[in-house]
Amino acid sequence: MKLTSFFILFSIVINSLITQSFSSVIVTTNYGDVIGRSGIINGKQVSFFLGLPYAIPPLGKYRFQAPQPIPQSSGRIRRYDARLYKPSCIQPTPIPWTNPTTAQANIHEDCLYLNVFTPSLNKTDKLPVFVWIDGTSSTEGSGSRWMATTLASQANVVVVTFNYRLGVFGFLTTAELKSHGRQIPANIALLDQQVALRWVQDNIDHFGGNPRAVTVGGDGLGATAAQLHTLIPSSYNYIHNLILQSGNVRMVHTIESNIHKARSIFRLFVAEVGCLGQNHTVTQQVNCLQRLSTRKLFQGQKVLTQQYWRFFKYVVDGVLIRDHPRILLDQGNFKKVNLIVGYNLNDSAKLIQQLPHQNQGIHRDIFLLLIDTLFDEFNHAIRRAIIHEYTNWQNVSSPIFNLRQADKLITDSLYAAPTEYIANIYSRDSSTSTFVYLYSYRGSNPDPYYPSQLGVSNTMEIPYVFGYPVAKPNYYATAYTMTDRQVSLEVMSLWGNFIHHG
Repeated sequence: MKLTSFFILFSIVINSLITQSFSSVIVTTNYGDVIGRSGIINGKQVSFFLGLPYAIPPLGKYRFQAPQPIPQSSGRIRRYDARLYKPSCIQPTPIPWTNPTTAQANIHEDCLYLNVFTPSLNKTDKLPVFVWIDGTSSTEGSGSRWMATTLASQANVVVVTFNYRLGVFGFLTTAELKSHGRQIPANIALLDQQVALRWVQDNIDHFGGNPRAVTVGGDGLGATAAQLHTLIPSSYNYIHNLILQSGNVRMVHTIESNIHKARSIFRLFVAEVGCLGQNHTVTQQVNCLQRLSTRKLFQGQKVLTQQYWRFFKYVVDGVLIRDHPRILLDQGNFKKVNLIVGYNLNDSAKLIQQLPHQNQGIHRDIFLLLIDTLFDEFNHAIRRAIIHEYTNWQNVSSPIFNLRQADKLITDSLYAAPTEYIANIYSRDSSTSTFVYLYSYRGSNPDPYYPSQLGVSNTMEIPYVFGYPVAKPNYYATAYTMTDRQVSLEVMSLWGNFIHHG
């Protein structure tokens, strides 16, 4: 107890000293000078640059359009202040794990910004780079969610995080059958990510990074996006290693393979926000959407995402995503990279928690409805087989046993089976390395972000990857122990070694 109390006090003092000791630093980039901050964390030097624009703000005529990189000759950045976060993209608020009193937790359509954390500003060091794609779902995610100063300094890597458009702003498409020339292109979120990855290639050397040694990773749908870039030929040059935490392209309900369904979603949304009416053509409907306020569009999104589970998905559009990822993977049509892939022991717990009256278990009809919802893309015979396999036939009517079986089913289907499949596919290539993990550590103290009944739930590993038990932002509420600190150091060492050596 004394050791734990001492460590908590020590951590608070260190974080306070970190805030006070950071000084301004200037780096010259292809766009001009940028002003960041530099200081010492846990005895190691680190600098960070926040809110760097990587594309023209997607406002006005740029709403619902592919991102436009900032021309190097535009002079947009002559002396740019990069000491504070910029707003996140439009999403539900408050944004979990952020400081509610700063721009870190604000939202705006002008949101295409990235952040760089680096232990060195020496261009000759050519440190490996870790690009984190945040995204717990298609409607949530922020490049400012996780402060990467500790990970950068401890692992001796350059870390880049960034925002990309979410929900209706990043996933809506007019979905015309003709793949080229769609009035709202498919997969705007992926296009944003691609421009951010291109920015890394063009600029990261100014921050001590090596553009030829880039590991891309993420958690949940962010991990799905990271892997998708290994299936997109135009992204091949931007990614050299891959880290997939509790997410990949084989997870159900993350990718829409039917372009007609994507078109149906467009029509549903247009009707919901009042752009159908007299607007008979797609052009008229898009023009109407362009004129609506951010609030109106977001309200329409909220209504539909409450009615339809995972309303917005990445789309097999024939342009970026050429075919269903399963087909591309089975055919070997993807970039071969070194891979870490895994999941948490109780990844399904947060989904289970959303079921009605789950504390008392779930009734049989809820169990069956859950299977029909999760596996609606499969035919009736397959769903019957799933029901047969995951029913406890000695306790068919028991709510507690139905809950346990539902937990096992969701973990197996959403996380374990896709992880095993991806690992097997990537390990076929003898020139690359594949590592699989199961994260099963729960912190020593009660955690306000992760109730104890959730076990080792989804996203619980992320603060350990980013080194929060070693040195965390002052606003982050979890009180870590010395044991937690050691686990975080071990996780950062494992991830850092992979980023350095593959």
